Amino acid sequence: MDGAYTIADMADDVIALLDALKIEKAAIVGHSMGGYVALEIARKVPGRVSGLGLVSTQALPDAPDRKAGRYATAEQVGAQGSVVVADSMAPKLPADPAVCSRYP
Repeated sequence: MDGAYTIADMADDVIALLDALKIEKAAIVGHSMGGYVALEIARKVPGRVSGLGLVSTQALPDAPDRKAGRYATAEQVGAQGSVVVADSMAPKLPADPAVCSRYP
């Protein structure tokens, strides 16, 4: 694929997967960026969506500063690998930070 892999591309891939699995209608749930994908699926094929779950997401595009932050993170991942995101997100998940420590 040339160029950026867009939200619309991701939605098309999910729709193609539903087609391949012969799933005519489904509840679609998206978390964070997945919420954008879920909304795009609902926009493209509303008759195939039996329910829509949106978790920690929003319907509006990111503000310019948040968008810049996402691009900066993508640059870091390109240079240092996905561990950059894992290390920054893991402590935010459990109530007990020791649960997600990389090194016991």
